[in-house]
Amino acid sequence: MGRHIRVERKMGERDFYCREMVSGSFFVAHIEPSAFAAFSKKGDSGQDETSCIFQVPDAQGYSCAIYATRPVTCRNFRCCRMRIFDRHGVIAGTVKGRRSFSPISPELEKLWNEHVRPIQADDDKEWDRNVQEVLLASGYSVEIFDS
Repeated sequence: MGRHIRVERKMGERDFYCREMVSGSFFVAHIEPSAFAAFSKKGDSGQDETSCIFQVPDAQGYSCAIYATRPVTCRNFRCCRMRIFDRHGVIAGTVKGRRSFSPISPELEKLWNEHVRPIQADDDKEWDRNVQEVLLASGYSVEIFDS
């Protein structure tokens, strides 16, 4: 998101007046207290065009330092359209794009190849329902995002 958010003015230690470049709208970004140390280490100058200035490292990889005040474009963005979780609530795979499956669990990959891949449905909502039915019957839970 580096090229999509531009800091117009620093308003204080944790507040920035920004422009969201997709819509051209302005918003105030507030650095969350839990992200402030990582953001301070990173610094707010020399913005990289490929990554968002408000993306900070954390224990899981990266997180958003302004999550509560992020712009509408970020709020609406979904990196995937379906997340699949195993019985323990651990992510086992995702569906990106229209129906591109990215497995994490070998067991889910096997189930997918045998029971989901053969599903024929032109309508995405119908396909989602059919996939969810197969996965739920096999002990998985599914989070579907509207596409």
